[in-house]
Amino acid sequence: MSYLRIISSALVIVLAGCSSVNPVDSILEPVGDTASLDTALTQLVDSGVAPGLSLAVVKNGRPVYLKGFGDADSSQSTDVTADSGFNLWSVSKVFTQLAVLNLVEDGFAQLDDPICKYIQWLKSRECAADASAVDTRTLRTLLNHTAGVPDLGLKLYGETQFETDAVPSQKAIATRLLDPSDSWSEPSNESRYSNTHYLLLAAIVEQISNQTFADYVQRHVLEPLGLKNTGYRYSAGLPIMSGSHPADITSFFAFFYVDKAQAVQTKKKGRYWFNKVYNSSLGSTGLVSNGHDIANFMTSMLDCLQATAGPISMGSCKQIIEAATVKVTKSPARRVEGLEQKLGWFVLPTQLGDSFAHGGSGMGYTAMLQLFPDEDLGIFVVGNDSYFDRNGGLAITSAASRIAW
Repeated sequence: MSYLRIISSALVIVLAGCSSVNPVDSILEPVGDTASLDTALTQLVDSGVAPGLSLAVVKNGRPVYLKGFGDADSSQSTDVTADSGFNLWSVSKVFTQLAVLNLVEDGFAQLDDPICKYIQWLKSRECAADASAVDTRTLRTLLNHTAGVPDLGLKLYGETQFETDAVPSQKAIATRLLDPSDSWSEPSNESRYSNTHYLLLAAIVEQISNQTFADYVQRHVLEPLGLKNTGYRYSAGLPIMSGSHPADITSFFAFFYVDKAQAVQTKKKGRYWFNKVYNSSLGSTGLVSNGHDIANFMTSMLDCLQATAGPISMGSCKQIIEAATVKVTKSPARRVEGLEQKLGWFVLPTQLGDSFAHGGSGMGYTAMLQLFPDEDLGIFVVGNDSYFDRNGGLAITSAASRIAW
């Protein structure tokens, strides 16, 4: 779920109506062991679903599968590996959640604090003393996508940044993009997914911590977790799995909002290949990473989810995640566009029990992260295509979950 979906959703609906069979599903259907998974992922890149894929699987506290398939760039001579860097897009939100819950755990905020306590600088009409939801629109409702703040839509799509651009202040971005005179919907138990919620959360982290959001996340989330190749700019020397997008109608419209001359590295065989691109809304779509780091992150999350469920000791659970997983698991579920979620994690029922998942898609990449706490299993996939299947990678993580790891 990300800003490119705004442009592409109508096209996807049309294409979905043209065929009842998803070729991704048919290729993945035979998956039952690692050999058949290798074969299926090779077939996916060979069929053009995405030029390249990276898959990470962790089980019982350690990586059991870290592989890349296909092409990392337009030359078709560089292979995707577990070292290859990529944009996480909306998977960034789970790290923003950790930053907010870390501030809560340290006593600098409460989940049920009204957000207007922290965004007076925005001068929003919704924070006026007589506004109807001034006390009920809280940090919790922002995390749950139930605060009623409308999505920025195409404004956010136009927030593309490049390697030479400075990492921006989130308060400055929010001030520039949000109109103080806009009306917001009433908070409710069911609402709509909104990137604006996580832009505001990032700005609130800056307000509370008196640090830039990027610095706070680096020092208080990424470094404690040992994620050396995750951040808001690619690490020096990190090999990149370049993003790409078919030269179709969505790319035609996209270049009304993105500087094509800066964004496009080359066009080859009906596909645009991109330079390193970022988005200025760090809290909703800003992080980049690689397979090794995401495997380590999933292991840390699962250690804490296992410990939260008991009777496993919290000894292996990193402190930065411990309090967050307790709050997530004990939080009442809320519905967002028909799906249950808890403080930003989508809760998807599976044959392996409830899973915690989050996807991301944007310029050049689609990603899916899915955790299965009952099985101590985590699976992450990313492809260097803006929409490489119809469900954001969930078909691949679901197929991989069938294997007896």
